[in-house]
Amino acid sequence: MHQRIQDGYSELRRNLTDIARGQMMNRLLSALGTYRYHLGSATLEGRKTSNRMEALRRRRAKLNTSVVTLPSSPIVPAEEMDDAHMPEAPWE
Repeated sequence: MHQRIQDGYSELRRNLTDIARGQMMNRLLSALGTYRYHLGSATLEGRKTSNRMEALRRRRAKLNTSVVTLPSSPIVPAEEMDDAHMPEAPWE
């Protein structure tokens, strides 16, 4: 358990994209949640773990995890389209 937590924090120190960093934070949050469960949430170590989890959640919320998908074909405005570019309507 301790090794998973240490590995998670060491991965976060690397230069990652926001999406990969968010995935690593999710894994680390999972490991910290399991650790807190075994410690008990009322113990001092359990409360420290809860604070770490909250800090990770806040950092994760600040990440830009949006994905941009580029179109596979160039976008042609409707005014410039001719019959060759018009797709067949499924109901015709």
